[in-house]
Order: sequence, then structure tokens, then C-alpha cells
Amino acid sequence: MPAQTLLVDAADCDLKNKVDALATVPGYCIFIDIVGSTEMKQASIYRWIALVYNCFSDANSFFALHKPLKGIGDELMFYIEDQDLVASGESPLQLYDALYQIANNRRVDCPPTKIVAAHCCSVYPIAFLPDVRDLYGIDVDRAARLKAIDPKLESRQMLIDSRMYERVKSSYDKTQNKEQFESFEKLVGPETFLAKGIPDPIVAYRANA
Repeated sequence: MPAQTLLVDAADCDLKNKVDALATVPGYCIFIDIVGSTEMKQASIYRWIALVYNCFSDANSFFALHKPLKGIGDELMFYIEDQDLVASGESPLQLYDALYQIANNRRVDCPPTKIVAAHCCSVYPIAFLPDVRDLYGIDVDRAARLKAIDPKLESRQMLIDSRMYERVKSSYDKTQNKEQFESFEKLVGPETFLAKGIPDPIVAYRANA
């Protein structure tokens, strides 16, 4: 179960103590973005509504135990806490493979996507609006900056940061059925880039689905 969210309320006289007691929630920050969504919306509204629905439904089908944190326009954001991934019985390798399969969807009734994902440590369960679950921290910003890598991500490409890569690789090295995870062998890298506002270079690995 996701960590309980702290609502930042200036009227809460105990807010400082609650902030002091906050613990980080390590996990995987994921952005699944529809490619060509602006052009798509120039067609019939019935058509593009169906395409967005199909894409989001496809993503959700791979993460039945993990609900999206939010929708950002034509993009889904997931944050899967380490403890929830363990509780689900899934491994980092299975998580990566599910993302690869989403990127590899070639159905004509489902638009292509591009995906970035990172393992995060400095993240806190904080919300500034009532009745919502949200997360803030430098590592969320760091994960989002993956979308600005140069050369940019193309359709059906995915990018994971080195922190996630190490966890996925460790899981792959331990598995006895490597033949089922050809997706791991598609990863190439590392590639390093400087991201706006992030002091240290980000190291990442890319895969073409």
C-alpha cells in the first residue's frame, strides 16, 4: 500500500512536526507519453478519444496492481514504491519488461508511446491539494528530466536511468528464465547527459521496442 500522503496545510499547527517525521519513499517513477498526440487530435474527436483510451487501458493492463499517480495531458505518470513492488511479487526485471511491452504495442487502434523511468530515493509523500495522492522531491524532477535527453526519444523507445538499470540487471542476472526477457538485451548504453537544474550528470540506458 502506498505511503500515507501528508497534506501541506499552513493552518495545521502541527505541520512542522509532521514534516520532520516524513520518511522518503524509494520507488520507480515512470512516464508513459503518447507520441503524436497533437496531430492525433486534429482528427475526429471520437477517434482520438478512443486512441487515448486504448493506450491508457493498455498501460493499466500491465500494472493491474499499481494505479497511475496522475494523468498529465496525454501522459501517464506512475510511482511504484519499492515496498509495493516487493509486495506484488514482481521483480524490477518484470517491471522493466512490462514497460518494454507497452512501448512495443503495435496495434493500429493504439497510438505509439515513448517511456522514461528512473529509480528514486529522495521522494516524499506530500500533497498541496486536499484529497489527492502526490509525491515531491528532487528525484521526481530528475526522472522527468529524462524526457529532455539529446538525442530525444523517438516513437517506441524507452529510457531508464542507471539506478533502475542496476536493479533490473541484478534481477536479470538472478533469473533462471533469461530467454523470456529478451527485452533486457535490447538496452544499449550507457549514455550521459546534463539535465537542467540537476547538478550531477544523469547516466541512462535506451531500448528500441
